[in-house]
Amino acid sequence: MPDAEMLSMAFREQRIIITLDTDFGELLYHSHQPHAGVLLLRLPGATRDERVQVVREIVSRFADHLPGNFCVYRRGRLRVRT
Repeated sequence: MPDAEMLSMAFREQRIIITLDTDFGELLYHSHQPHAGVLLLRLPGATRDERVQVVREIVSRFADHLPGNFCVYRRGRLRVRT
């Protein structure tokens, strides 16, 4: 499914997209497409289990910041762009 379609579907269903794909940032920046939230994980070399653990921690600590925002996690920090 193309990224723009995925964003539209997630917006309709009010779901946050969690991705490793940096193209979502470009798409949001250039298209200003409405979205329910995107969490971009910048975790080069991380195992699946490490990624799952990071997502769990982010959700438990920052759940209120994720909806409707573009968030980037890198090197232990979460950057929230509204």
